[in-house]
Amino acid sequence: MQDLNERVRLLRSVYNEVKAALPWLDASVWENDKISFEGFNQNIATPSVRAANLDLSLEGRLPILKNKIHILRFNPLNGPLDSFRNIFPEMSDNNIPLTILHTNIGFDDIRRFASENPRLKIILESGPRKILYAIKEIKNLLKQCDNVYLCTYNFCNWYGHEESCRIGLGNKLLFGSHMPEYIADASMGPVIISDLDWETKCDIAGNNLRRLLGITLLYPPEVKYKPVEAFVIDSHAHNLQYGNGDIYKMPTPDLKFQPSDWIQYMDLCSVDKMFLIPGEMLDNTAEGSVNYLKDVLDYREERFYFYEIFDPSGDHIHIEKLKISLQHPHCIGIKIHPTFHKTDADDDSYESVYRIAEELNKPIMTHSWGISSYNHEQYRSHPDRFRRYLKNFRKNPFILGHAGGRPSSFEATLAVCRDFSNVYVDLAGDYYNNGLIDILASRIGAGRILFASDVNWMDTRCNLAPVLASGLSDKDVLKILRLNALKIFRDGI
Repeated sequence: MQDLNERVRLLRSVYNEVKAALPWLDASVWENDKISFEGFNQNIATPSVRAANLDLSLEGRLPILKNKIHILRFNPLNGPLDSFRNIFPEMSDNNIPLTILHTNIGFDDIRRFASENPRLKIILESGPRKILYAIKEIKNLLKQCDNVYLCTYNFCNWYGHEESCRIGLGNKLLFGSHMPEYIADASMGPVIISDLDWETKCDIAGNNLRRLLGITLLYPPEVKYKPVEAFVIDSHAHNLQYGNGDIYKMPTPDLKFQPSDWIQYMDLCSVDKMFLIPGEMLDNTAEGSVNYLKDVLDYREERFYFYEIFDPSGDHIHIEKLKISLQHPHCIGIKIHPTFHKTDADDDSYESVYRIAEELNKPIMTHSWGISSYNHEQYRSHPDRFRRYLKNFRKNPFILGHAGGRPSSFEATLAVCRDFSNVYVDLAGDYYNNGLIDILASRIGAGRILFASDVNWMDTRCNLAPVLASGLSDKDVLKILRLNALKIFRDGI
């Protein structure tokens, strides 16, 4: 068995070797974007295309500008798409694709526009909202429109790259990072840490985009990704039962999983243990989490643990069932979700769960998030709203899942950690802002950060890669990837 320190070193080494070998070409660098964590962010390190906003002043000038502009971006503030119809033939003639954010135009409108301009190459890119939930529409769009492609910035659907290749859409994936505001490794991870063949990895990394632009393809010598013996603890994950496709807004791979498929994926990511929250439990806490985990626990019980869900609207029967479930040897703590349950985190109904956690010596992990302009329920889980109970319950570990979720709540997250020594954060979710991990370690210490992925919602590799690529020492990375979880959950795993 490899020493834990050696496993960290090897995992970072093999990741960086494959990363350095692939022919990256970034379709999505937004140089003028504000950087949330300046001073902790990584610089743009891979080749990228030059982009400009679609503007009427460009008409008739593209043959001259094509060596300076590789991609044009649609900005609704400059006018509707139809107002630029005279420019589209010029773009087609000069191999200049058009990027459209998925939040700017409806999918039916993009489909219609693509059919009306069949020679124009169109790149669909994630807007500020998740493309996660729109993956069915996106796949249909890519299948139906030969001239539509997908930028992989924020394409964090679990096994999304593999599934796209399986259904014949691998040639439609264009690597994009949205650097410098977001870290490139969140988009690189699913390509690097995969069993995709080398040619496919090279195509997604840059050659698909090179084909669009009419420039030379690059296929460097292959460097294989070799998983390291599993040691990572994923402290915030989800699962669904085989065939339960009506629970989420999007399909997830585990709807067709056998327990062996879970182990295969975990081994690919060097994940030793997962702490699961069954998706079914968010809607119905009556059954208890363990009832949705029997297959994986029977198969490899040492690899899986679970949180029990507390429902603030539950009655005394719910409370009694919760207490019983918390005594299961594989139950490592309690999950609360003020946003999903539409109950403010400082509501009176939560007092009982804090008392139960203290009585049974169980950590609490919560969904936490910033104020959202498009999901107004998120205010219920703002980090400041947990202060009411943290003041009185300081004994057991309390974990802010998603580390506050967005930069808008970052200072509040830090303040809560500063004021309450039992508070930790985890890295679950699509919080891919450049420098996040480094600044968290600098401000609260690496010993208070837990690795977490939010699989099956997200792809583990999108969260793992930024940790491996961070500026932290191997010692601190080991804390985040494993040791902190062992410390917090020492009585349960």
